Amino acid sequence: MTALAGVTSSLARGALLAALALVAGCHTPPRRPATPEVHGILYEAGKLEQELRGIQEAQDAFDLRCRVAALYLTLVEYPSAPRRERLDNARRALAHADAAILLEPDRVEGHFYRALGLGRVLEFSTVPDLSKIGLLDQAARRARDLDPDFQGAGPLRLLAVFYSQAPSWPIGPEEAGEDDVIDGLFREALERAPTCAENRVCYAEYLVEKHRVSEAAGHARAAQELLATDPLVGSSFERDDLQRRIEAILRL
Repeated sequence: MTALAGVTSSLARGALLAALALVAGCHTPPRRPATPEVHGILYEAGKLEQELRGIQEAQDAFDLRCRVAALYLTLVEYPSAPRRERLDNARRALAHADAAILLEPDRVEGHFYRALGLGRVLEFSTVPDLSKIGLLDQAARRARDLDPDFQGAGPLRLLAVFYSQAPSWPIGPEEAGEDDVIDGLFREALERAPTCAENRVCYAEYLVEKHRVSEAAGHARAAQELLATDPLVGSSFERDDLQRRIEAILRL
């Protein structure tokens, strides 16, 4: 897989958001043996971390940090991994994203992966640190300001899902639950990246919550057509998750 092109298809409702860790808890399926695909991602991440030890050029180190952060975020998506393992991988991703930001503070990648890492750490922490909600919002906004088109309009999608699920202010951001803001972010993401299946799925799920089921079904059908060839879907288990979510919408 290509880390920078693949990981953010994992921007699912619960994957991003502190809100789910705070209000819903997390169900982890029974553990199954790791697949060859998971072993391959682990191997690649370890190999790149070894390379980092000998890197001198800041640009090279930045690229490697972002690639490793993306790989660890992909591993967080593996549904059969124990909660603790997913939390550890989220923390590893966050550490690499933070290191990338120190090297290149005006590049979108570090801030985007920082926002994702913070969301995953919050989701899988037994006692979430509520201060990280504000940090997640800051990182996502910074990513949006730097490059809203990154990863299939990922920063816009991230903010839209975050604001639709986050707890209300003052615990969450001021935009939490603001439908005009959320709908606008989703629509802009669709305009910028209309072939990104994740944009369609996330918007469809939001529309279902707003009782706009017929609109949701249209986006779900579009996502289903796009899913098989979407280059932003980086792993089979991410693709399976998107397919499951599409089918759930279409059954309504």
